[in-house]
Amino acid sequence: MPDIPTLSNQTESEMEFRCVSVDDLIVGRQLQFPILDVSGLLLLAESSVLTAEFKQKLKSRQMAQVKVSAADFACVTLAEETYNDFKFDTKFTKRIDQLLESGGLFVQNDGPALRESFVKHGCRGYDSEQQERLRDDHPDHAANLESMIEDAVQGRRLDVLQLTSLAGSYIADMVCDSDMLLHVVNDVSDDHNIAQRCLHMAVLGMAIGAMQGFDEENIRNIALAGLVHDWGMAKVPEEIQTASHVLSEVEFLEIKKHAIHSLELLENVSGLPQVVSLVCYQVHERPNGHGYPRGRKSHTIHPFARVLGVADRFVGLTSPRPYRSALKPYAAMECLLKQSKAGSVDPDSVRALLNILGLFPIGSYVALSDSRVARVLRTVGENYVNPIVQIIQDRFGKRLDPNDPRTIIDLSQEDVHIVQTLSSPGQVELSLSDEIFHQHREIQLV
Repeated sequence: MPDIPTLSNQTESEMEFRCVSVDDLIVGRQLQFPILDVSGLLLLAESSVLTAEFKQKLKSRQMAQVKVSAADFACVTLAEETYNDFKFDTKFTKRIDQLLESGGLFVQNDGPALRESFVKHGCRGYDSEQQERLRDDHPDHAANLESMIEDAVQGRRLDVLQLTSLAGSYIADMVCDSDMLLHVVNDVSDDHNIAQRCLHMAVLGMAIGAMQGFDEENIRNIALAGLVHDWGMAKVPEEIQTASHVLSEVEFLEIKKHAIHSLELLENVSGLPQVVSLVCYQVHERPNGHGYPRGRKSHTIHPFARVLGVADRFVGLTSPRPYRSALKPYAAMECLLKQSKAGSVDPDSVRALLNILGLFPIGSYVALSDSRVARVLRTVGENYVNPIVQIIQDRFGKRLDPNDPRTIIDLSQEDVHIVQTLSSPGQVELSLSDEIFHQHREIQLV
């Protein structure tokens, strides 16, 4: 299939084009108008017939999407039927919208800020027994949450106490050692699993909320919303969740639906605070109005949803996708800071996340200016670039004893600094400047 020159700007501008997945094109259908690639290059002339050979050639060029005329859209795909099959206005969404309009965004503390009760550990490592307990407990918590999701999908009734007990255990662990909890949950979470992703987001959201000064009751509601916000993804087709191509308009609509599916499933949870459903409904809204399902802007998005929106982005960026590797935690933080300036994430929540994790987030592997290698353990206030680290290799590459307290140092008190971020052992992680990430920078991070 030879390259054909781009259509003239006048011709293209006179038509309305829509992006379509190559897989959705129906063989044998005749076009009225041309098919273009996503940059406007003519691929197939008007009045042509779609053939299997044409689709195969597109795939051989690794083209996941093409642009078709709006006039041809209903003819060459079944997408229009799918698109019209779902309505965002339901009895659940109307009730939530009414709550928003009646002042449901108001938040106040009735008790002291939870962070005031956090135990401060200074330049010390993690308690090994407590760390092992957290690692052992996490799979059980994930299995329990997965069972709850399955019960909700099957229409079985749940009691909110099952969720508040889980949230309460994480609150207690966060008060005891927030750095260690974040470190362990990040290490053991599997973002491909809905329950694991919800747990990861809940813990990170709790930490952001605590840094913003919310009290224990508000933190518990953030945790509950994090634990349940993505339940609707259980109703999204697996092939869309794991797609290795840029999602088509119709495929991404299936992703958007999960916010409504979650509301429906939460009807099976008795005693759930109303604010939790509201927050779940808004987690994927963006301050600049480019989110879903309603395209709300910052002042109409609940503060807890703005918190969890940042947690969602960080978890998504640092998790692998079929079309890219995970970003290094440093690169993910850099990305969030840029997105904050662009208005696509809440700046206050990003600032809180930066205070919690630092510019080199907890768990990051780093190389120091004296050639030693370390892993970040704790932050040091607002000194974002000089965290508390544990040296894991000396300058000759020799592995050091992880139980030796002398390997833990506060870089803000040392004449040494971080010169490089490293991928986690055995993993491929991208820097923000990596070409692969830039090729997919517009892909929806779900």
